[in-house]
Amino acid sequence: MLRQWRFAYLHLQKPLTVHCVKAFSELLNSYKKIRWNVPTVIHYFRGNLPLAQQLWEHTDFILSLPPAVFTQKALLEHLRGNHALLDRIVLETDDPDSGDIEQHYYNMAAALDIELADLQKIMFEHYLRLYN
Repeated sequence: MLRQWRFAYLHLQKPLTVHCVKAFSELLNSYKKIRWNVPTVIHYFRGNLPLAQQLWEHTDFILSLPPAVFTQKALLEHLRGNHALLDRIVLETDDPDSGDIEQHYYNMAAALDIELADLQKIMFEHYLRLYN
């Protein structure tokens, strides 16, 4: 199965979105074996700071942060103090409680201590890079 999946994505060179629930060690093991080179977004990431750091350190994955990320205060504080990591996140609103993308941008800009226009620019650049 992994071989077929690998062939399809390497051949197509399309961005990959992964919805991973409680299987990050398996995902990391798969990545270590395959080392795919397509942009990979972890959909609806609500994990803690140590997990985010592990993913950033060992992969090129981009974490897609929903409004529910506000429960992860340490992660937000880390991002606030390390704006270089903003290249490793995108924002999403696939959230059962809050699907307002505009409000999510406002909240994230405030949480990250960044101007809203700057956050919008960063996210637009990610969009161009991922889906060019």
